[in-house]
Amino acid sequence: MQSKRIRESRLLSNKVAISAIILLVVIALLLNLFITSGSIAQQCQHKIGSATYLCFENAAEYNSNASYCLYIKNSSYFYNCIYGAASNIDSCYHLNGSLRDICIYDNFNQSYNVSDCSLLGNNSAGCYYRYMLLSGDTSYCKYIENSNYSYLCNSITYYKDAILYRNSSYCSLINNSAVIRYLILRQGYGSYLSPYLIYNISNRDACLISIGYTYHNSSYCSYISNQYAALYCKDYLNSSIQNLSLSNLSREISQCQSSLSSYGISDTTLYCSYPIYTDYAIKEKNITACNDISNATLVDLCVYFYSYYYKNTSYCSLIKNSSLYSNCTNI
Repeated sequence: MQSKRIRESRLLSNKVAISAIILLVVIALLLNLFITSGSIAQQCQHKIGSATYLCFENAAEYNSNASYCLYIKNSSYFYNCIYGAASNIDSCYHLNGSLRDICIYDNFNQSYNVSDCSLLGNNSAGCYYRYMLLSGDTSYCKYIENSNYSYLCNSITYYKDAILYRNSSYCSLINNSAVIRYLILRQGYGSYLSPYLIYNISNRDACLISIGYTYHNSSYCSYISNQYAALYCKDYLNSSIQNLSLSNLSREISQCQSSLSSYGISDTTLYCSYPIYTDYAIKEKNITACNDISNATLVDLCVYFYSYYYKNTSYCSLIKNSSLYSNCTNI
């Protein structure tokens, strides 16, 4: 009986000792964190001018702690600091309220991880909407019902249904700038729409053009309200439908130049060579057609759209522009 009590007493003593050790370790860690945090703040504050802000930016990113950004008084450097720290989502949890949301949204814009949107609570609608634009998946519209973005999502849905069902009546239901924004962000249709942007076309017209180009049917061009855009649409589709061969593209470009010259448009590389060669390259899976464009920047864009369309990053190395190359490798 006595030995049992002794064992119980020893066990209790051991538990107390272990608890005491754990408590001391926690206190030590907290103390070290406090000292380290204070030390970094003191080091940065002793620097002069922009060096102070850069010091806090580096501290925030290196320590995955966006709260260091709060020491920065210059608004430009402050938001740069938040954006840099946001590369690690954990750093955002050191902030509160709207700043925490800004940090999380910055992380989303770098990672495009849709799970970030759920962390934004009442501010999640804009995040889901942007993801829908980037991914083209309108199923995410269900997450933004009863918000300012819901009608935008509806317009994108009408646009996609118009193409899917070849039904131009859906085009008339689009009543905002969402479609043009969708096309630009998705970038898959950028090549053939570029000539039409000079006509300041409506979303309805953009929708009709998309149906016509998707199915190579120039009859949809007749419904375009902008007469110049309608004429270009017919000329381009009727010539493209006939003989798609690299040798015949010069004839198509010549027709394009003739059509545009009557409107006083002289930049035929941007509005003729670039869209026609890009369109041909994508349809015929012949990326070498991009090299026939005389403008180096537009050659890069042609390669980019080709890579984006086929989701193949192996061609990105052909792109000379560093920013576009970086975007290409992340498609």
